[in-house]
Amino acid sequence: MTKAETVRKYFIDNPNATVDDAVENLASAGLDKRSININLKRDIERGNAIANVDGTFDYTLLTDAKMKAADLLAWKQEIRQALVEQLLDANKVVLGHFWGNTKTKKTIANDFNQATHDCLHTSSHSDNVLPHNA
Repeated sequence: MTKAETVRKYFIDNPNATVDDAVENLASAGLDKRSININLKRDIERGNAIANVDGTFDYTLLTDAKMKAADLLAWKQEIRQALVEQLLDANKVVLGHFWGNTKTKKTIANDFNQATHDCLHTSSHSDNVLPHNA
C-alpha cells in the first residue's frame, strides 16, 4: 500500500481523527506530519476529501464514488449477461430450424435475424436491463 493509500485508509477508518492523531498512529508506517499533510492536500485538490473546520477530513466523496463505480460495474455485468442469454436463445431457435429442416443458407439467415429480433423485443429479461433508479 502506498503512503497516500495509507493516509486515506486511516482517515476513512477514523473519520474523527486529526492530523496530529494520524502522526501518532502512522509513525510506524514511516509517515511524518509533512508527508501526511502533503497527501491530504493532494486529496483535497483532487476532490477526494474535504477539510472540516474541526481539523478532521471527510472522505465520503471518495468512498461514495467507489461505491457508485462498483454499482455501475455490476449493472453493466447484468446487462451483458441478459444480452448473452438473449443471443443463446436466438441461437437455439436457429439451430432448431437448421437441424429440423433442410433450408438454404439464405433462409437460415432470415430465420436467425427474425429470431434475434424476437428475442430482443420479447425477452423475459427485459425487466432487468434498466437500472433500478431509472
